[in-house]
Amino acid sequence: MYKNFNILLLVMLSFNSLACDVCGCSSSTANFGILPSLSKHFVGVKYQYTGFQSKPHDLNDIHYGPSDEHFQSIELWARTVIKKRFQLFTIIPYNFNSRKEVKSTTSLQGLGDATVLLSYVIVTPSIENKNWYHSLQAGAGIKLPTGKYNQLKNNLLLHQNIQLGTGSFDFPININYTVRYKLMGLNNELNYRLNRLNKMGYQFGNRLQASSRLFFQRELKKITLIPNLGFQYEFAKQDLRNSIPEDYTGGSLGFLNAGMDTYYKKIGMSFTFQQPVLGHFGEGHITSNPRFSSRILFLF
Repeated sequence: MYKNFNILLLVMLSFNSLACDVCGCSSSTANFGILPSLSKHFVGVKYQYTGFQSKPHDLNDIHYGPSDEHFQSIELWARTVIKKRFQLFTIIPYNFNSRKEVKSTTSLQGLGDATVLLSYVIVTPSIENKNWYHSLQAGAGIKLPTGKYNQLKNNLLLHQNIQLGTGSFDFPININYTVRYKLMGLNNELNYRLNRLNKMGYQFGNRLQASSRLFFQRELKKITLIPNLGFQYEFAKQDLRNSIPEDYTGGSLGFLNAGMDTYYKKIGMSFTFQQPVLGHFGEGHITSNPRFSSRILFLF
């Protein structure tokens, strides 16, 4: 009985790998952006949308056609200030994933992988020089396998990219630096995630994300407006299945960003639109749709 189960599992894995030669997306690194007052806690909700279009690598293969992948998440996130320089970030996502193919549509929703990250504020703003503002913080944490990663459809294992979680303990690193002179400023952020192997023998490639945002801060009575423009670069190594590189995974993407942060008393809201402008992902068989994110947070 046990032997038969192993044979069935291998068949499921091999069939699924054929059906998913062109993968849609994998989990990306967390991006904090321009953070509010370093001395206050906050709790909030963030929405993110990413989408991809995949085309088969063999146009003469009648079994596999193009597909559209859509990934949405609603995240509960919070920052807890520990003393003066330590900050604890907690992110708990709820995901909505879908893949539309020629003859079928696959949809999943549920809890994703939670992340906990401890950050240390290396440079704090000076109260003596009010014209200049500097803030540098760096942190590391762990991404927990709280999302399902082994869901089936028609008794076949869905590809890891469409699953709600990765099934692995991964380790994110974040560096966030903001400098501002009077009302003009620049925010730079670097994220890296070291991904580990899951129980299915699959390992997502390590992820790098770097972004830079030029912003302008304007005060309108009790409202603070922070429009910003920037660029974001992402790089992913090839995924591994049983230590063997997975075809049509990994690559790089580049986005132009435009956003607006708004603060009123202890409430903050932000919107960001990202337009893909360059990239070579999945050996050229995967293209990214424009992205959108928004968030609201409450300072206390």
